[in-house]
Amino acid sequence: MRKILLVILTSIVLSACGTKDKGSERKSNEPKVYASEFFSIEYPSDWDYEEEINDMADTISAMSKGIRTTFYKNNPYAPFHTVMIQKSAMFECFETPEEWRDLSVQLKQFSPEYVGTVDNLMLDSIQFGPYPAAMAGFVVVTEDGDTLIHKQMVVMDGHDLYYLNNSYDWNDDGSLQKKGDEILSTFRIKKHNENQ
Repeated sequence: MRKILLVILTSIVLSACGTKDKGSERKSNEPKVYASEFFSIEYPSDWDYEEEINDMADTISAMSKGIRTTFYKNNPYAPFHTVMIQKSAMFECFETPEEWRDLSVQLKQFSPEYVGTVDNLMLDSIQFGPYPAAMAGFVVVTEDGDTLIHKQMVVMDGHDLYYLNNSYDWNDDGSLQKKGDEILSTFRIKKHNENQ
């Protein structure tokens, strides 16, 4: 009888411990939220980010405040994969996301890392939620010799311009592209009155 009671108590204690571990796992796997004065995005709990602020608006009145935030898995053994959001600081000179996308394509021709475009990623007249958008895709060869796909969506909110970038290994089986697209799908632009 004592042995049976001991087995039952041990089972209860072990199952309770197992339940606690599952609960803490669930919490650690919940996405983190990044928020700036312009936008927010959810990203995986095991990723980090770096933020750069471009506040040239103080010296050049035609420019606006810009921000670039890069999200990545901080693991040197993981395949290359970054998601980057950039709010442009450029002054207003184009009216459509296609014009801004075409400028991005033209400027990348001056960079030796960018070796060409990906035809099936060159899309016009698309939507990102309520915002007009256009898309480009580039083949990139890094200094280390890695070949990457750089998928870029250009999104306009009035005259504010955002670049949503998903860069992943050329040999991706589709899972890195999908994960990056899922992260970018959580991107939300803050309303102007929230910024003030």
